[in-house]
Amino acid sequence: LAARSPVFNAMLMHEDTNESKTGMVVIEDMEADVAVEMLNYIYSGRCNKSGVCEVAADLLLIAADRYRLEELKLHCESVLVEQISSDNACHNLVLADMYRAVTLRKHALNFIMQFTKAVTSSTGWSSILKSHAHLITDIVNGFDKGPTTSSSVSSCSDEPMT
Repeated sequence: LAARSPVFNAMLMHEDTNESKTGMVVIEDMEADVAVEMLNYIYSGRCNKSGVCEVAADLLLIAADRYRLEELKLHCESVLVEQISSDNACHNLVLADMYRAVTLRKHALNFIMQFTKAVTSSTGWSSILKSHAHLITDIVNGFDKGPTTSSSVSSCSDEPMT
C-alpha cells in the first residue's frame, strides 16, 4: 500500500498513527466494491477496465484522488469520458471540478455546449443551478470559445446532433 500511495505511506510509516501501530488500515467510508477495485490497482499496478465499469467509476475516481493514486484517477476519468451522456454530464462536471479531473472537466464542458438542450432538461442541470452556480460561468464562457475538441466529444456519446 505504502509503495503506491503517498497517503497510505504516511499512514503506515509515521510512528504516531493508529495504522503504523496496528499494521492495519481501516477504510470505513467507501463501498466495498470500490475498495476492492482500488486495492486491485494498488497490488497489481493495473486498472481493470471491466472492474471500473462494474463499480461506479465516479466513486473510484474519488477514492483515487483521496489516496493520491494518479494513474487510477486518470483511468477513471477516461471511463467517465467514454460514458458521458446528457443524463450524467452535469454530475461529471461537478465531479471534475471538485476533484481536479482536468480531462473529464474539458469533455463535460464540451458535451454540455454541444448538447445544451438535452443537458439543460436533465436533473443534473437543476443541481448545477442550485448548488454549483460558479460552473454556469465556465459553461457560458465556453460558448465564446466553442468546443475545444468537438470530434472527441461526439465520439463519446449516442446523443443526436442538434
